[in-house]
Amino acid sequence: MILVLIIFSVILILFSIYLYTRIKRISTQKNILQQRFDNLQRLSHTGYFDGYFNDDNVWWSEELNKLIGLKPHEYITKKDDAISLIYEEDRGGYLQLLEKTIEDGSSLATEYRGKNVRTGEIRHYRTNVEVIKDSEGKPIGLRGTVQDNTDKKEIQLALSESEVKQANVMSNIDDLVFVLDNEGIFRDFYNSSSSDRLYTSPDRFLNKHYKEVLPISINTQFDSILELIRKDGKSRQFDYSLEINGELKCKSKCIQR
Repeated sequence: MILVLIIFSVILILFSIYLYTRIKRISTQKNILQQRFDNLQRLSHTGYFDGYFNDDNVWWSEELNKLIGLKPHEYITKKDDAISLIYEEDRGGYLQLLEKTIEDGSSLATEYRGKNVRTGEIRHYRTNVEVIKDSEGKPIGLRGTVQDNTDKKEIQLALSESEVKQANVMSNIDDLVFVLDNEGIFRDFYNSSSSDRLYTSPDRFLNKHYKEVLPISINTQFDSILELIRKDGKSRQFDYSLEINGELKCKSKCIQR
C-alpha cells in the first residue's frame, strides 16, 4: 500500500511538473506572439481595435492611441467616444458603411477624417474592418485596423493640383509638344487644343532617338541646337520644314533644357 502511494505521488509530481512546463511554454509563446503583434503595429504605424455588440465597450491598442494623440495608457473605452473622434462630415457615411458591413458580413476598407486629441488637427485615416462571428456565423462584433494616411493623402492632393495646373497650361499651348530626355529619346508628347494633330502613331517615335525619327537635314540642326543648350542651358527656337503625307509642313520648334 505504501509503495502504491509512493508511485502515485511520484506520478502526481511528474504530472505537475509537466503541466507547469506546458503552461509556461504556452505563456511564453503567447508573449512572443504579443510582442510580434506589437512590433508589427509599431513598424507599420497601424492600430488595432475590437468591440462586441452585447456591450458599449471598445478596446484598442496602444499604437492606435498614439495615432489619435493619446498618451500611453490613456484609452478610449466607449464606442460613442470613439465614434466622436471621426470628423463630423464623415461620421454619418462611415456609420452607414459599418451597418452595411454588419448586414452582409463583408469586410470594409475606407478612409475618413479624424481629430487628433492632443493637437486638435484633422488627420486622414484609413481603416479596414471585419465582422466578428460566433460558431453559427452570427455577427457578434467588429474588429479592425487604422492607419494614419495623412502624408499619402497630401501627396495625392498635391499631385492632383499639379496635374490640373499642367492641363491648364497645356490647353493654352497652340502647338504639339514633344518631351525628350537628356539622351535625345522621345519620352512623351502633348496634343494641345489647337488644330494641329499628330500625323503618325506614337509608337513610331516614343522611346526612340530623334535621329531614328527625324530626317538627316533636321537632325543636323537639332544637333547644333542641343550643343548650344548643353553649354548655356538657355532655350532655343528654330524653324524647319517636314514632308508629311506628301505635303510640306513648316514648323517652328522650341527646345528647352
